[in-house]
Parts: sequence; C-alpha cells; structure tokens
Amino acid sequence: KTIQLDNGSVLLLSRLSTLYTFDAYLLTSKNTLYHMMIKRVTPNGVPEAVENMRKLSNAIYFRHPDTEPPHGAFALEAGYSMLPNDQFFEEIYMGAQIKGHSGSYVSLLTKSIIEKEPSLLERFERKDYDPAVGELSNNGRLQTLRKNKRTVGGIDGEEVAVSAVIEGKTFYAFQFEYDGTLESNTRPYIAIELGTHENGSNFKSNEEALVFWDELLQSFKPLPE
Repeated sequence: KTIQLDNGSVLLLSRLSTLYTFDAYLLTSKNTLYHMMIKRVTPNGVPEAVENMRKLSNAIYFRHPDTEPPHGAFALEAGYSMLPNDQFFEEIYMGAQIKGHSGSYVSLLTKSIIEKEPSLLERFERKDYDPAVGELSNNGRLQTLRKNKRTVGGIDGEEVAVSAVIEGKTFYAFQFEYDGTLESNTRPYIAIELGTHENGSNFKSNEEALVFWDELLQSFKPLPE
C-alpha cells in the first residue's frame, strides 16, 4: 500500500503475516531524499506510525553539509529536522577510522534519555565494564591510565582510559561520558570512545595515545543552547 505524505514524500506499507513494514521516502525542498525503514509494526500501531511519519516528513529541511543547523535542530547528512523536544527523542551513533592509526577507531553516541543509569566511574569501579573495556579485561591485564571527572566542551562528564597488552599487541579503550539531562534533545547523553581493532594499536606509547585522545576531546564543541 502506498500512502502519499506531504511535500512529495511517500510511505510504502508491506504486510508479512500479522505485522507491517514501513519504508518511508522523505523529500526536502531541495529534493534531498531520505529513506527510513520501520520493521514489525502491529496493525493497531499503523495509524499512529503513519501520523508520526507525516510529522517527520513535515519537519525535515534542506541544509548544506558545510553549514550548521538552526538552534534546536537535529542535523542530518544534508538537512536537519525540527521536531518538538517534548514529543520526539533522538539518538545518533557514528564511528570513524583514524588516518595514520589503522588499528584504532573513534565513536560518538548521543541519545535522549528518560532515566539515568549508573555513571561511567560507578560502573568501572564495580567492574561493570562497557564492551570495549570488558573485552580487554577478559583477554589481558588492564592498566588504568586515567579515571576521573573531566569537562569537555563545557560539559561536565567522566573519563576512563585503560590499556592492555594481549599476545604482544597493545590495545586501548578510552571513554568520555556525560550522563545527560532527562527528556532533553539539546543536552542528551553523550559517549565518546577511542578503541582498538583486533590487530592492535600502532601508537608508540601510552603518552602518545593519551595526547591524541586529548586532542580529540578538545575538538568536540557542542553548539550553544
């Protein structure tokens, strides 16, 4: 079934057994097309899902990739969305390889939250490790390089930096975390991580790795509220 949304956007409904799958094609004023898939929608949930897609279609605008989105907007690859913060919660995850350090990666996760979990330092102290740290702990002896509170881009968070030598290779897991403000899209939960792939890191020393980490965090600059 095809449902025409506003502004030339289209919603395709496919039914498999008792559930529906939505394929939304959302069009901006400059003809940038976004595709979104929603799996496993129940028949009772179809009307609300269609209405939410209509709201999203009407809230997506074109933006040149080199320009900042307006205040309060959520940036997309070549656009932005303007959804009411009290009705829609947002989450984004991205990762990147590091030029010159093929064994390492960086990642950023931001998401709106409705409840707070134990902080990074609290979890670390009770050895409730996140995956990157937990994998090193399971395969080698952790060396704690840093464990403290830290301010990044005006945001007060917490930092953990560990290393481990496994089969002669050095691995790192550096984390910064801000616990976020409840039900806020402009002050979301933030997690920044530097990790190591299975072939190990080529940083020459712990100090060099930490200097790179510090430069990475210093480059993180949230837009003013």
